[in-house]
Amino acid sequence: MANNGNLKPVLTKEEAKERGRAGGLASVKARRKKRDMRKQLELLMSLDQESSKSHKDLVKLGIPESSINNQMVVLVAMLKKASKGNVKAAEFIRDTLGYNPKQQPTADATVNKVEIIDDLPDNED
Repeated sequence: MANNGNLKPVLTKEEAKERGRAGGLASVKARRKKRDMRKQLELLMSLDQESSKSHKDLVKLGIPESSINNQMVVLVAMLKKASKGNVKAAEFIRDTLGYNPKQQPTADATVNKVEIIDDLPDNED
Protein backbone atom coordinates (compact mmCIF):
# COMPACT_ATOMS: atom_id res chain seq x y z
CA MET A 1 0.00 0.00 0.00
CA ALA A 2 1.30 3.43 -0.91
CA ASN A 3 2.42 5.92 1.69
CA ASN A 4 0.74 9.29 1.11
CA GLY A 5 4.14 10.96 1.42
CA ASN A 6 5.36 8.97 -1.60
CA LEU A 7 2.50 9.96 -3.87
CA LYS A 8 3.22 12.46 -6.61
CA PRO A 9 0.53 15.09 -7.14
CA VAL A 10 -1.33 15.10 -10.46
CA LEU A 11 -0.70 18.32 -12.32
CA THR A 12 -3.02 18.05 -15.33
CA LYS A 13 -6.16 16.24 -16.41
CA GLU A 14 -4.18 14.45 -19.10
CA GLU A 15 -1.70 13.18 -16.52
CA ALA A 16 -4.54 11.97 -14.30
CA LYS A 17 -6.14 10.23 -17.27
CA GLU A 18 -2.87 8.53 -18.23
CA ARG A 19 -2.21 7.38 -14.65
CA GLY A 20 -5.74 6.03 -14.38
CA ARG A 21 -5.32 4.17 -17.66
CA ALA A 22 -1.99 2.69 -16.54
CA GLY A 23 -3.53 1.61 -13.23
CA GLY A 24 -6.45 -0.02 -15.03
CA LEU A 25 -4.13 -1.94 -17.35
CA ALA A 26 -2.04 -3.12 -14.39
CA SER A 27 -5.22 -4.24 -12.62
CA VAL A 28 -6.33 -6.26 -15.64
CA LYS A 29 -2.90 -7.90 -15.87
CA ALA A 30 -2.97 -8.84 -12.17
CA ARG A 31 -6.51 -10.27 -12.42
CA ARG A 32 -5.55 -12.37 -15.45
CA LYS A 33 -2.51 -13.69 -13.62
CA LYS A 34 -4.63 -14.70 -10.62
CA ARG A 35 -7.23 -16.31 -12.91
CA ASP A 36 -4.57 -18.31 -14.73
CA MET A 37 -2.99 -19.44 -11.46
CA ARG A 38 -6.42 -20.53 -10.17
CA LYS A 39 -7.00 -22.57 -13.36
CA GLN A 40 -3.56 -24.18 -13.08
CA LEU A 41 -4.18 -25.11 -9.45
CA GLU A 42 -7.58 -26.58 -10.34
CA LEU A 43 -5.86 -28.72 -12.97
CA LEU A 44 -3.19 -29.89 -10.51
CA MET A 45 -5.80 -30.69 -7.86
CA SER A 46 -7.80 -32.79 -10.32
CA LEU A 47 -4.84 -34.98 -11.33
CA ASP A 48 -5.03 -38.59 -10.19
CA GLN A 49 -2.91 -39.84 -7.30
CA GLU A 50 -1.47 -43.20 -8.22
CA SER A 51 1.08 -45.45 -6.54
CA SER A 52 1.89 -43.16 -3.66
CA LYS A 53 1.69 -43.63 0.08
CA SER A 54 -1.24 -41.20 0.15
CA HIS A 55 -3.09 -43.25 -2.45
CA LYS A 56 -2.66 -46.42 -0.40
CA ASP A 57 -3.81 -44.64 2.76
CA LEU A 58 -6.96 -43.38 1.04
CA VAL A 59 -7.78 -46.86 -0.26
CA LYS A 60 -7.42 -48.16 3.32
CA LEU A 61 -9.93 -45.49 4.43
CA GLY A 62 -12.43 -46.91 1.95
CA ILE A 63 -12.33 -44.10 -0.60
CA PRO A 64 -13.10 -45.42 -4.10
CA GLU A 65 -10.13 -45.48 -6.48
CA SER A 66 -12.03 -43.29 -8.94
CA SER A 67 -12.32 -40.51 -6.34
CA ILE A 68 -8.65 -40.39 -5.39
CA ASN A 69 -6.94 -37.28 -6.75
CA ASN A 70 -4.72 -34.53 -5.33
CA GLN A 71 -7.75 -32.68 -4.00
CA MET A 72 -8.85 -35.72 -2.00
CA VAL A 73 -5.31 -36.13 -0.63
CA VAL A 74 -5.28 -32.51 0.57
CA LEU A 75 -8.75 -32.81 2.14
CA VAL A 76 -7.87 -36.02 4.00
CA ALA A 77 -4.61 -34.44 5.22
CA MET A 78 -6.54 -31.43 6.54
CA LEU A 79 -9.06 -33.73 8.23
CA LYS A 80 -6.24 -35.64 9.94
CA LYS A 81 -4.66 -32.38 11.15
CA ALA A 82 -8.03 -31.11 12.42
CA SER A 83 -8.65 -34.36 14.31
CA LYS A 84 -5.29 -33.86 16.06
CA GLY A 85 -6.36 -30.41 17.26
CA ASN A 86 -5.08 -28.09 14.52
CA VAL A 87 -7.52 -25.17 14.72
CA LYS A 88 -6.58 -23.72 11.33
CA ALA A 89 -7.27 -27.08 9.68
CA ALA A 90 -10.63 -27.28 11.45
CA GLU A 91 -11.50 -23.75 10.27
CA PHE A 92 -10.50 -24.71 6.71
CA ILE A 93 -12.86 -27.70 6.83
CA ARG A 94 -15.68 -25.64 8.34
CA ASP A 95 -15.26 -22.89 5.75
CA THR A 96 -15.00 -25.36 2.86
CA LEU A 97 -18.27 -26.93 3.97
CA GLY A 98 -19.87 -23.48 4.03
CA TYR A 99 -20.41 -23.20 7.79
CA ASN A 100 -18.35 -20.06 8.36
CA PRO A 101 -20.34 -17.96 10.84
CA LYS A 102 -18.66 -14.79 9.53
CA GLN A 103 -20.28 -15.36 6.14
CA GLN A 104 -23.72 -16.31 7.46
CA PRO A 105 -26.34 -13.62 8.04
CA THR A 106 -27.27 -13.39 11.71
CA ALA A 107 -30.63 -12.77 13.33
CA ASP A 108 -29.36 -9.58 14.92
CA ALA A 109 -28.12 -8.17 11.59
CA THR A 110 -28.97 -4.54 11.05
CA VAL A 111 -31.98 -4.10 8.81
CA ASN A 112 -32.63 -0.79 7.09
CA LYS A 113 -36.31 -0.06 7.50
CA VAL A 114 -38.20 1.88 4.88
CA GLU A 115 -40.54 4.57 6.14
CA ILE A 116 -43.52 5.32 3.90
CA ILE A 117 -44.41 8.98 3.81
CA ASP A 118 -47.81 9.94 2.52
CA ASP A 119 -47.06 13.40 1.19
CA LEU A 120 -49.21 13.29 -1.92
CA PRO A 121 -52.21 15.61 -1.93
CA ASP A 122 -55.63 13.98 -1.83
CA ASN A 123 -57.49 14.48 -5.11
CA GLU A 124 -61.04 15.01 -3.90
CA ASP A 125 -62.48 17.00 -6.78
